[in-house]
Amino acid sequence: MKKFLFFSALAALLLSTAACSSDEPAAQGDDTVTFTVNLQNGNDSRAISDGTKAVNLTAFAYKDGKRVQQQTATFSGLKATVTFKLVKGVKYDFSFWAQSPEAKCYTLSDDGTKVNIDYTQAASNVDNDDAFYGVKKDVTVGTSASDQTVTIYRPFAQLNYGDNLDDYEAAKKAGTEVTKTLVTVEKAANVLDLTTGQASGDVAVTYALAPVPSESKDLVVGGTNYKWLAMNYLLVPGQVRMADTQITTESGLVTTTLAVYAGDTEVNKMSVANVPVQSNHRTNILGNLLTDKVNFNVVIDPVFDNPDYNYYYVDGTNSLQQVIEKINNDQPEKAVIMIKGNTEAVWNHAEYGSMFGNKRAGNTIATKSVIVIGENKNKVTITGSGVWGIEPNGVAMTFKNIALYDDTRYEAENGNDAWEFAYLELGGDMKFLDCDITDGVMMTGNNATFINCNFVADGNAKRKTPSEEYNPWVANGNATFDGCTFTGYRAIKVHEQYGTKVGTVIVDGCTFKNVTEKPGVVFGTLASDVVVTIKNSAFVNCAEGSSSKADREPYIFESDTKRDLFHLTLENNTVK
Repeated sequence: MKKFLFFSALAALLLSTAACSSDEPAAQGDDTVTFTVNLQNGNDSRAISDGTKAVNLTAFAYKDGKRVQQQTATFSGLKATVTFKLVKGVKYDFSFWAQSPEAKCYTLSDDGTKVNIDYTQAASNVDNDDAFYGVKKDVTVGTSASDQTVTIYRPFAQLNYGDNLDDYEAAKKAGTEVTKTLVTVEKAANVLDLTTGQASGDVAVTYALAPVPSESKDLVVGGTNYKWLAMNYLLVPGQVRMADTQITTESGLVTTTLAVYAGDTEVNKMSVANVPVQSNHRTNILGNLLTDKVNFNVVIDPVFDNPDYNYYYVDGTNSLQQVIEKINNDQPEKAVIMIKGNTEAVWNHAEYGSMFGNKRAGNTIATKSVIVIGENKNKVTITGSGVWGIEPNGVAMTFKNIALYDDTRYEAENGNDAWEFAYLELGGDMKFLDCDITDGVMMTGNNATFINCNFVADGNAKRKTPSEEYNPWVANGNATFDGCTFTGYRAIKVHEQYGTKVGTVIVDGCTFKNVTEKPGVVFGTLASDVVVTIKNSAFVNCAEGSSSKADREPYIFESDTKRDLFHLTLENNTVK
């Protein structure tokens, strides 16, 4: 089983640039707007591509989302200039797209609002497909400056493979010289909306079998030299880097496979999951990829244009508690916690403690985003006392592929009979993907999203009467359950008693099965502006619910608050 080092760095960007032309008649108007378009400077000499091939610029003017004019230019000296003649006093948006004339995989839509990508036409291991993109919004002709400057960036992630140079030379001496490589990626976006910067689509990608990159410089990380084996461009679903905004680009996790060839013979194939990719960043997969000798040190490259994800590992050496303390000390802007092997990760919080920062003191740290990833549905146990079980103070947290277990104790605060007893409280902005959640969690923060998660209320909670516990409970903020399953004594409770204010709750495409004590969803006290939607969900062998309640729909919900006193929508649900 091969092991790999994930290393993600900001994509180095440097281009050549020249003049202005038009492929459509100018709009009739009485004023002009001229844009000087700069290609992002700050090239990292270790990059496998320098961006000099993306010399053709196409620029669009839009009014109300529709193209009204299109101009073209060629870059020279890192700059190009385009001029639009438009109606004075009217507000327009503009987008800019630069690519190599050799690129065959990009097609601009007829209306000038999208770029479509055909990965079967992509050029592997060369920078023929290098491209840059940017926008300039809300420019009023004749009121805004007539001369505007815009810097554009790569909308793509660059996915690279590198073999330890000693490993590469050892394989070569043993008679195996890698001459070609082929890379696949399970999911990628293939459409870029030029008006919004949103990348969409979900396609499996097989890049062309191609000669290894002819890069003359080896990549050096932590004093180790790596031989480039593969390089490809990849569009990540979500928001890409935009020119005139500070929008945070969205990262994704992909599974990718590298096949290496000696001549036309495949000699090795290796896959790696949960590889982070992000617009305008490089992701390098580095290691001993050709022989069986594997010995890695984890190295985080310090050279970024903007802060990227720092990686921390929970394994036999470092505990989750130690990693959290290190993140609080390091304060990276973004962090990924990887739970390796079959390790059980335990966080033992103090009373009223928060996972990052101090909840009660109101302190926050510089870290803005933390992702926790389990390798084998690793168990993450939260233990301690007090109600702030997972309360990332000012930090957006994402959990993926873990089994969350509540081992907290509340006897000192509420006693065994309290309704709040034995609920692991989730605060702040949190997202759970493909997770198993047992016992009870309560949402007391701003936003909580659960996608493809399994909730079990199995009676192992620390309540005096375990069958009274819900899993989960929404007491505050917004909550979304998408494609989740619920089993056990009780499922979703929406009740403001232990929170401040419930906002919007969405239950979409979920399955409630063998929920024995109550219907799938139970409503307590709710304000009139609470919005709840239950749709496309199945209720199988659930309890009917009490006829003494103020309102109910047998098997689906019961409520202490009549449905006409808050906003409740039921749509396309089934009962069995």
